[in-house]
Amino acid sequence: MTEEKAIKINELTLSVSPLTGNDSFTVLASLRKDIDKLKEFLESYDIQEGMELNWYENNAAIKIKRISPGFSSGEVVSYDLSEPRVVTLQPEETILFNSILIVDVSKSMNGRDLEVNNVRSAVEKIKKAFSFENLDDFLEQFKEGNNVTRKAGAIFAGLLYLSEKARIRKGETVSIITFADRAEAINLETKQYIITDSRSQKLLNRMAKEMLEEVDAAQGMATNMAAAIEKCERIINSLPRNKRKQPLMIILLTDGFDTSQKVSEAVVNLFSENDNIILHAVGLGPFVNKKELSEISRYCGGELFMPDNLGELLAWYDRQAKELTIRLSELHPEYH
Repeated sequence: MTEEKAIKINELTLSVSPLTGNDSFTVLASLRKDIDKLKEFLESYDIQEGMELNWYENNAAIKIKRISPGFSSGEVVSYDLSEPRVVTLQPEETILFNSILIVDVSKSMNGRDLEVNNVRSAVEKIKKAFSFENLDDFLEQFKEGNNVTRKAGAIFAGLLYLSEKARIRKGETVSIITFADRAEAINLETKQYIITDSRSQKLLNRMAKEMLEEVDAAQGMATNMAAAIEKCERIINSLPRNKRKQPLMIILLTDGFDTSQKVSEAVVNLFSENDNIILHAVGLGPFVNKKELSEISRYCGGELFMPDNLGELLAWYDRQAKELTIRLSELHPEYH
């Protein structure tokens, strides 16, 4: 008789939808608030990939999408859910969400150590979405095997993100912030955001052009992340009231340390009462403060992503433009 093997779950991905109504993110946010109750609910079942569960107390239909580590064919296993490092919640259906892209423009972002690979499809997407002076010249530098600056990679990733929003155009807002010594938002027609709908193609084209030009030209000595987070709050407060109800994804891209030494405090002070906000951090180069970026992204249901090359960076940005997930990271006390 085959002996049952107990496997401790390291990562668990759950797809979530409402049992009644159509507000998927409200259900996700409620599960995010109390991970211990979610674990307690799941522990009452012998969970397996593909299993579908109904949690009536939280109006949640939950599907077990992925369990890591897996197991070999023929093994008889049970899963131990006591110490998962990461639980990822994703809506079963696509939901609308707003975005703020934050880009570090400090001098160190001119470091030329980002290897180009697998960029052809991204170049084609950007060319299909946008047309403005200097775009072709900018894209020309991305030859397979070359190294480009971190700043060029950040611009490329931002353009790809905008190109996907130009394709979707369903009423989401997009904003862009640059930061070094201070933080500045790109302004279009007196607003620090655009609404991506059927009438927004010209504005999206302008935002893409402004992003390329402003990020490329900007340069500072400091890396004032707290100022960038504070700028986010002002943008959020300026959004139309009906748009403020939508979830918000913030992506903070940097290659250094927070010189303000206040970014963690700013994130807690400004976002602690807002379950609608997901903050991801992207680190480029060898001098990223991983601990700091992990803390602020974990606090806001996001992740720290450290790409090894430009292709990985682009694939990640392209994916984030399409889907919103909540990542509940490092839950066990051992990892805090």
